[in-house]
Amino acid sequence: MAIKFWTYLETDKYNIGLSSKTIYIYDKEGNEIIKFKDLSYGYMGCVSNNQELLVVKSSEGRIAIYSLEKLELIKKFRFSKVDGSQDDNFIFSPDDKYFFNIERHVSSTKTALSIYDTKDFTLHKRLLNDNDNLVISVIEYDKELKEYFVIGFIRNPQTKVANEYFVCKLENGKLNDIKYISESEYGFFRFAKAVESAGFTEESYKWLFIFKTVSLSSLKTMNLSLSNLWNQK
Repeated sequence: MAIKFWTYLETDKYNIGLSSKTIYIYDKEGNEIIKFKDLSYGYMGCVSNNQELLVVKSSEGRIAIYSLEKLELIKKFRFSKVDGSQDDNFIFSPDDKYFFNIERHVSSTKTALSIYDTKDFTLHKRLLNDNDNLVISVIEYDKELKEYFVIGFIRNPQTKVANEYFVCKLENGKLNDIKYISESEYGFFRFAKAVESAGFTEESYKWLFIFKTVSLSSLKTMNLSLSNLWNQK
């Protein structure tokens, strides 16, 4: 039986499949080269822009970093003790010097943006963690505009229920040029970006994407960039 991968990533040299407990690395002809079993619930992955590093994130609050040159584990660590809700996205900076990870530390309902130095994956700084009512869900870098964009929402301080949804720029560690979007727009992009990050796999679409009126094939053809969403507002 063929393995149903949650995430499937491709580089110039390898194809990488992520299941719950195993990372499979294949050559371009489909031959298995190596597999790793360092994380449980490691469904999410990201390859550096220079294709030298693979980062896999567990919903349990752990990260594993692999060298795609030596095909070996470089480092594994726990970034948060909050378990079961660490499913927000993560990216490399365009120069691969830093790794950005949306994390939940105080509770499953509070987020922060942690930035790690990719020389040794020590914490460089932590941002956006001083407002209990702010939640960020997706971060991406637009190569053409050379800017970071974020989507998220703000809770009502009294009711603690989300009442404002937004897309904005991240500049100098702060959210700027905020534009408000509808709850349905936020939900669509939140889940569409998760499927996109997973490589548009059938498994990620099946379990994550709640807008089933949009097929997976149609989703692949859409402009899902946050910068495009921001420009439309």
